[in-house]
Parts: sequence; C-alpha cells; structure tokens
Amino acid sequence: MHEIAPLSPAAAALADFQPDRGPAALNGAAVFCGFAPRPLDDGFTWADFGCGLGITASILAAANPQGRFFAIDADGQALAAGRALAKAAFLDNLTFLQADYTKPHDLDLPPLDFAVLGNVLCWLDGQERQALLSRLGTLLKPGGIVLATYDALPGAAALVPLRDLLFSVTAGQAANPVARARAAIDWLGAMRAAGIDFFRDNPALGPRLDALIERGPQALAGRFFGGTLRPLHFAQVNAEMAAQGLTFAGRAEAFLNLIDLAVPAALRPRLRAATSRAEVEATRDFIRNEDHRRDLYIKGAAPSDGAALTAFDDGRILGPAAAPGQANPEVSFGAVSLSFRGALFESLLAALDLGPRPVGELCASAALEGVPPGLIRDGLRLLTAGGLARPYARAADVAPAAPPVWPLRLPHPLNRALALTLGLGGPTVALASKVLGDGVVMDNRDALLLVALCDAGPEGAVERALAILADQAIPCGPATTQALTDRLSPLITDILPWLRVLGVVEG
Repeated sequence: MHEIAPLSPAAAALADFQPDRGPAALNGAAVFCGFAPRPLDDGFTWADFGCGLGITASILAAANPQGRFFAIDADGQALAAGRALAKAAFLDNLTFLQADYTKPHDLDLPPLDFAVLGNVLCWLDGQERQALLSRLGTLLKPGGIVLATYDALPGAAALVPLRDLLFSVTAGQAANPVARARAAIDWLGAMRAAGIDFFRDNPALGPRLDALIERGPQALAGRFFGGTLRPLHFAQVNAEMAAQGLTFAGRAEAFLNLIDLAVPAALRPRLRAATSRAEVEATRDFIRNEDHRRDLYIKGAAPSDGAALTAFDDGRILGPAAAPGQANPEVSFGAVSLSFRGALFESLLAALDLGPRPVGELCASAALEGVPPGLIRDGLRLLTAGGLARPYARAADVAPAAPPVWPLRLPHPLNRALALTLGLGGPTVALASKVLGDGVVMDNRDALLLVALCDAGPEGAVERALAILADQAIPCGPATTQALTDRLSPLITDILPWLRVLGVVEG
C-alpha cells in the first residue's frame, strides 16, 4: 500500500464528509418525491462540483465500485491532497478535475447520471451560475438527478454581514483555513458571551452557529471562507434550473415534502391552498426561516404514475438509519414533533432491524402478515421522513446478530487511510460502506480502535491504538489509555455487529 501521509491544515479544512449524496440516497429521494431512480447495477456516472478535498467522492467511489466518480474543484492544492489519499486507497474509479467555474465548457466529463452542486451556486455571480447550469444541462442524461445545496433566503440574510466580519477579523490567519475557523469560533464565543446586540436581534443565528461549530472548524471554514457568500431565493434557483430543462422534484430532506411535518397545524391550510409547488416552497421557507436548502432536480422528467412509482418503491432497499435498537422514536421536525411509537411503527422498525431489504419484500414479510401493503408503505414513508429508515445500495450478506469471527479485516484500504488521517485530526470520521452505498460517520476513537482490532484483536487493541498515536506524535497519557479502554467493550458489543452488516469490516 502507498504511504498514508498526514493532511496539511489547508487540506484538512476541506475534508468534510457530506452524507446522503450517494447514488442510493439520491435515488431514494427521487422515488420519495415521485420520480424514477437511475439504474445502478450496470454502472453509472456521478460528479461533485465544488468537492474540496473530495472526501465524499472518495468514500462513495469506494462504496460503489461499479460507478465512475468525478471530483471537481477550483482549488488545485485540495485536489492534490485528495488524489494522494485516493492513490493510497487504490481508488481507480475516481477522477479529480480542476475547474474554473467561469469556464465550465472546458470540463471534460461524460454524460452524467448524478450531479452534486455543493454550495457552489452561492460562490458564483448570476452570469457564472448560468454558464455552469447550461453546461450541466447538456451533461446530464435524460432523467439524470441533480442535488443542489445552497445558502437560502430569508434565513441566511443575517449570515452575510457576519461572514464578512469574520472574514475581516481573521484575515491574519488567511493562509491556514483551520486556524482561521478556530479564530472565528473564539471570536464568536466571546461576542455571544457578551450578549452583543447583533445576536440579541438575530436569535435564530445561535442554534445555527452551534450546529455548524459542532461539526468542527472544517465545516465552518468551508461554509464561511470558501468564497463570496451569496444566499439565494428558491424562486431564483428554480427559474435558472428550469431554463436548462431541469424539473424541481422536491427537497432532499424527506420530511420537508410533507406539509403535516414541515409546518405547524395552523399554517397547513395556507400551504394546501397554494396554486403551485413554487408557492409552497416560498411560503414554507418563510415560515421556517430557512437558511439552507438541499434541492432535487430531474432532467426532462415528469413525476411517475401510480403503478410505475409502486414498482420503483418495491425495488427500493430500505434499512434502519442507526444500529438496531438505537432509534429514538420521538422525532422533532422543528415546530412539529411526532412519536413513532405504536404497533405499526414498532413492527416496521423490528423488520428493518433484521437487515436492509427491498420495500416489496418488507410488504410481504411474515412479521407484517395481516398489515395492508398500503399501510406498510405509508409507515415506511413516515419512518424515512423521520430519519429512522434510509435507502441502502444493496441487501446485507451478514445477519445483525451474527457473532464476529476473528481476525477482522477492513475490506477497503480507504477506510484504514481515513481512520489514520482524518480520524486522528477531528472528532468524527466517515468510513465507506458498500451495503449502504455511502459513508458511515463514527467517533474518531472508535475508528482508531477498529483499525487496532483488525491489527491486534481484542486483547491487543488498546496497546495497538496507543502505538498508532505514538507513531503520529500524538501525546498519550493515562487518560487516553483509560478512554480507549472504556470505549473498546461498547464498540465490540454494540457497534461492531452493525459495521459487519454494513460491510465496513469483515470477519
């Protein structure tokens, strides 16, 4: 294997995994919104515009070896670091491309099944956006799926002056995005602790900043220091997409497509009285004061009819969003909450906990005998909206209750590379899962111990983990030893069985 080199601070700032951008997740979102999925088994093409280091693309390439992946960014240094990591992991189905977004027609890409625009629309002016979307419209295959994420109005309006100020007060750290983000976090903490008028007059900013900061300085660096921040209205993006033959399918967050979950009861009649989907989107954004959108667009396609959609739904593979028994049945959607307790939901969750399966198979499951298929579908739809069920790429080969067989091994070298680079520099790290077709986010200590378990087994795992840390010149004392020791048993008992189901680890 190639040597795994540590990431530079500049590269680490862009090493932020973005979940639910994989082909199975995007297909699942399309079917949820009433559109046809893309075929995956015989190969597909997927591109990420504004990929940064390309961590998401790398994980998806490892998890979907039948696909061809393209990671595109204007930052040559970030792409070089991404290429090095991909080379160490022998990813031969991933191509890195440096692009000037003002000249998108220079991009050498094949016809695409999937395209992800990760906030790149907010970094471009109107003419540049039009050029990029025009190129995208020609690249997408008929029925191709686009995920467009962007800072949105009205909620992001207060972010613009805040971002501009943070850009100024951290100018001395411009060469190091991680240090710049840490300086911004310190500055924000001091200002909020002082109770300044800006945060008093914009109370919604606090929770949003907390959620961003919780993801670490990499996330803050990417959101605030990646380029000029231009929040956009949905109507503006929708019109620009429509001009290129791209149809708005719905929100990638499933619950936002369901009026009963998206807004309080008193406001639902107004949304139901809307005369267009565009009116629904604008009204809901205003009600929720949305500051970020994740929108799904389909090229040249109309919603599927009932019979076709049922067939698509039958073929969808669903599984639990968390390890068996870990789901919280009380879910908040903001102003709306829903309890997923009761016989139907408990039966569905128990069936999902047996491992990912096609929806059609779940409808015919003996465990759900006597429950009408329509009710099962509605229940699974609500569980998906509640984040308790999610799409999978394929069924699992390992039963959740099957005991591990030692020694363990990590089947894809990327997961070791990620655990020993990003996993040693941040609170969490994502590892590739072929069963999920996506990344699994783990605590960095668990990822380190997972590598150590594969290298040395349960008896030598803590000692091996400490040796890895020492090799990286990371200080270790009694507290580190105790923390790793305390996490080892829960990892083996509670987490390892599910990682085997997902194919992250074998044995």
